[in-house]
Amino acid sequence: MKIKSIDDAVNFISAWTGVKCLPLNTNQLPLNTPKAVRKLYKALGYFWQSPPFPFEPGILDHNTKRGLLDVVNPLTVDTDNAVTPLIYENQGVWKFGYTKDHQLMFSGDWAFDEKCISYNDWAPFPASIEEALIYFLMSNFFLYMHTSDDDIDFNTNYHSDEFPIILWFHSAWGEQSFLTNISTTKLVYEGVGIIYHNTDSK
Repeated sequence: MKIKSIDDAVNFISAWTGVKCLPLNTNQLPLNTPKAVRKLYKALGYFWQSPPFPFEPGILDHNTKRGLLDVVNPLTVDTDNAVTPLIYENQGVWKFGYTKDHQLMFSGDWAFDEKCISYNDWAPFPASIEEALIYFLMSNFFLYMHTSDDDIDFNTNYHSDEFPIILWFHSAWGEQSFLTNISTTKLVYEGVGIIYHNTDSK
């Protein structure tokens, strides 16, 4: 499948993990919450609720397993500033946010195009909020599912006859993309070098 929306990404992750999502009501979110954030909260908002979780909340943050990115709980985020925080890299190297008119912004040391914006400043990023959240979900999914039995090779270009299907790609993220093989038994995080094997994939 081609991943074109948050719903696609959530369905994809659900199929691979076997976890069914428990939709939440979004009426309690701040009025100006972007549509994409509402979609994420509706699908996966229970990860911000009290345990037990369907599986470890590494899909939404890095603290309990191997996730790289943290997404801000839209119920607790401070929306009074010019830019509302959205996603943080787990070591605080960079972050995403959005303006009141829902322009995606970034700040910090952005590795993909060698831009470096002071961590207290923001600059527009050439993607949508939904695209940033898809990248966030897929990145954390790969890192969440990865085990020592899987392959990591930072130097290999995997987009080839073995992995011809591009699940998701956006030029703003440079060479990073998510691939699979014809039989959908392997997933590749191109640009990071993770191959996840699952002979029982859906």
